[in-house]
Amino acid sequence: MDILTVDDSAINNSDFYSNFHNVTRSLENSSLRSAINDFFRLHLPKKPSKKDKVNAFLSTIRKFPDLIDFYIKLKEDKKHEVSSASIVEINELKEKLVDVFTPLCELLNKKSDFYNIPPNSYDEALKRALYLKDVIENNDGYRIFYDGIRPIAKEDTIQRIFKLTWYASPFDVNAEVNNGRGPADYKVSFGSGDSTIVEFKLASSSSLKRNLENQTNIYKAASKSASDISVILCYTLADLRKVAKVIREIKKENHENIIIIDASRKLSASKV
Repeated sequence: MDILTVDDSAINNSDFYSNFHNVTRSLENSSLRSAINDFFRLHLPKKPSKKDKVNAFLSTIRKFPDLIDFYIKLKEDKKHEVSSASIVEINELKEKLVDVFTPLCELLNKKSDFYNIPPNSYDEALKRALYLKDVIENNDGYRIFYDGIRPIAKEDTIQRIFKLTWYASPFDVNAEVNNGRGPADYKVSFGSGDSTIVEFKLASSSSLKRNLENQTNIYKAASKSASDISVILCYTLADLRKVAKVIREIKKENHENIIIIDASRKLSASKV
């Protein structure tokens, strides 16, 4: 409720401008009241625009700065009205939001496991990496990595694209997170006790084998993450063979957390 009812403070420039004439009418000193009104009118053209009125207001305040203190005192004397307005606003929000959504929450609780499924950063990151793989391999997503027939994507390209798969997610997804041993590509987390490191590599990288063996473990230790996922982008059949060989050598065949994406150029279905 506190967040939803945040608005301009009760005492602010716009309110002062809107209530300027009420403020001057409240002045007990008639001579001062006349002087202020005369000065204000003197700074207005015959057909004043809103901008002209604002400028005249500002000039008047600069000429009579005590008006600011008087305006603040008037607002403080009427603070009960501000409180009443806030109560009305809160009740409207309660009626529109809380009362409407409570039955929906009860229905989800009764008819589904919606509130019983604990968040899991590894499962969520894995699903989104696999979704990215599917789009690239089966829905012509590979095209974004090419300039004509020449592959142009670097590791940071696919990193940025991965960020787009996290639309409307309750998970905290941060790129280039450095907790002391260099920046990991992504850290996906749900609170301090549930986090996963996600690393992206090109198959052509000369350090691919070393990175798969050691890098993610170092990042995991530095970030206190229990899980890791490696995503490898391949442009050619030679890339795919190289990755398969590396994975065999480090004895990580069939590990679900190593996702190989075939981004090679595809023939149209009519030519297959």
